[in-house]
Amino acid sequence: MTVKGLAIDSLALMDLAGRPGGPWLGRLQKHLLEAVLEDPGLNTDAALRDLAARWLASEG
Repeated sequence: MTVKGLAIDSLALMDLAGRPGGPWLGRLQKHLLEAVLEDPGLNTDAALRDLAARWLASEG
């Protein structure tokens, strides 16, 4: 599986973060991919938005 297989795309992540793409986006996508590889059940729009929001609050 790759980032393209995630249930949320980069445009949605940029919208969620309220900022344009940049290095942070690749780090976030890698974080989400690792989470989904560990638990494929997380590959839903809602779950990934929640994970992304938490990552943005702590790392972003």
